Amino acid sequence: MFASDRETNVSGQPTLPTRDIVVNGHRLIVVEIADDDIERERGLSFRERLGPDHGMLFAYDASERLRFWMHGMKFPLDLIFIRDGRVVSVAADVPITTAGVPTVVWPEEEADQVLELNAGDAKRFDIRVGTEIEMQP
Repeated sequence: MFASDRETNVSGQPTLPTRDIVVNGHRLIVVEIADDDIERERGLSFRERLGPDHGMLFAYDASERLRFWMHGMKFPLDLIFIRDGRVVSVAADVPITTAGVPTVVWPEEEADQVLELNAGDAKRFDIRVGTEIEMQP
């Protein structure tokens, strides 16, 4: 699906290959691609922060009902669930924990990709159900 060469960023945290995505035909976001079980399980856990206009895109081979949890997260996120290049669900401002337990997000809609952004970015970028998300070459 995508290359999986690992690199390390300045803080020593593992990083994944990046791609640009376009939101609403004009907004550019740089995303790390998590496209295998190990990368998807690790996700953004234990990272100190996510840069502005950056995110992580979890890519799957087929659409399914995906469940995400905030295990090891140090900051809140927006989770955008995507199927066939269009947003099918948005979970905004997902807290790290709920009643001391990592928060779980499990929308009814099936998705083949999930985009994680800093909390508030979905609103800032005007991402909502039906928004087109386009991967750049």
